Amino acid sequence: MLTFLGLLIGDRRLRAGVFLFGVGALAMLVLSMFGSWYVGRYTVPIAAPVAAGASLALCSLWRLESARRRAAAIG
Repeated sequence: MLTFLGLLIGDRRLRAGVFLFGVGALAMLVLSMFGSWYVGRYTVPIAAPVAAGASLALCSLWRLESARRRAAAIG
């Protein structure tokens, strides 16, 4: 969910990173399911790209919230 949220918020650079990590993880998941034998261990490698996309989304949320707090403190 954080990966999808990261596509909606943040600056262009972070959204591009979230998109690339998210698409990479989704491709790894979908392509492993198209094989004749599905084994759950093929889904383990997607944990790192999903975590990277989620961490970029959290970074975007952190920046958005800190900017909002600074604006509230000033005005």
